Amino acid sequence: AEATGRLRTLEAKLREATAREARLVRENDILRRELRDVEARKVALGLEVAALRQTLHGWVDERKSLLQHKSRLERALSQSLQRNLIELRMARREMEAEMRYIRDLHARRQRVQEARWHEMRTRLQAARGDAEAEAEKARARMAQMVEHVAALRQAHEERNRAAAQAAAKALAAQLSAAEIAQKKLLASVGHRFRELES
Repeated sequence: AEATGRLRTLEAKLREATAREARLVRENDILRRELRDVEARKVALGLEVAALRQTLHGWVDERKSLLQHKSRLERALSQSLQRNLIELRMARREMEAEMRYIRDLHARRQRVQEARWHEMRTRLQAARGDAEAEAEKARARMAQMVEHVAALRQAHEERNRAAAQAAAKALAAQLSAAEIAQKKLLASVGHRFRELES
């Protein structure tokens, strides 16, 4: 009976072990499938990582190329800026020199114009003085001429007065002669009328 009990116990343990083994085999199959999936995923991830590495290498190369291009552009820009600064400085110097020349030319023209104005003013003042002197001389000559004309007029009036008196005398003589002739004519006409009446 004890052996039978032990046998039954062992059989039960054997069944349990068999069931556990079957369960473990199933679990092992599941794990193998999962392991294969993991391996496949690992391979896919490896390929993806390789592609990403290649892409990353491409990006790195492109970044290097872009950095080199940027460096070249920065150097070219720096050189262009330096050239532009040099040209701007030269243009500024030329402009400042031109402005100085224009200011000097304007100052010279102004000085020349002021000198000409001063000379013209001096000449005008001298001409005005000469004109005033000539005007004074002309006024003196005019006064002399006025005095001379007055003297001539007075002399002319005196001569005219004498001539008028002589003319009046001559006219009086002519009037007297005319009156005498008129009287003679009237006498003659009266005599004729009387002759005709008789």
